[in-house]
Amino acid sequence: IDFYAYADHMQFQASVPGIIEEVRASQNENEACLSANNCNWQIGVRIRYDSAYSVEWDFEPFSSSEADKDIQLANISVAVGDVVQKGDIIGTLHRANDTSHVDWGIMKNYTLICPEPYFSAEAKSSILALIKARHPTWEPEGVMCF
Repeated sequence: IDFYAYADHMQFQASVPGIIEEVRASQNENEACLSANNCNWQIGVRIRYDSAYSVEWDFEPFSSSEADKDIQLANISVAVGDVVQKGDIIGTLHRANDTSHVDWGIMKNYTLICPEPYFSAEAKSSILALIKARHPTWEPEGVMCF
């Protein structure tokens, strides 16, 4: 799920309790950006929930600038080995431009899975309302995997 911030330094919270398993800087590498030597940075934060499940936040300033990468890294407020509780602030998004966003996903055994079965009824209703507000003609079909 992608979250687009409307302002710089919006806070993002741990969605589960657990241990910070990874904080990493990497570039989105695909053929187009590699050939243009212009791959965007992302800062990944993985929270290990239990032996099988983890959640991952990828803070994406959507910039290939080293300075933007360094700013985003400085905005991460957790480190590997930290224990977090649900609701703890893990970082803020450096909004380098209008396409800056944060990806969130659930992993089982290090493989991304559809998060919809894990949403409470309230969370699912809230997400559907957000989608509907942005895309009024959209109608969900079956399981809501993005």
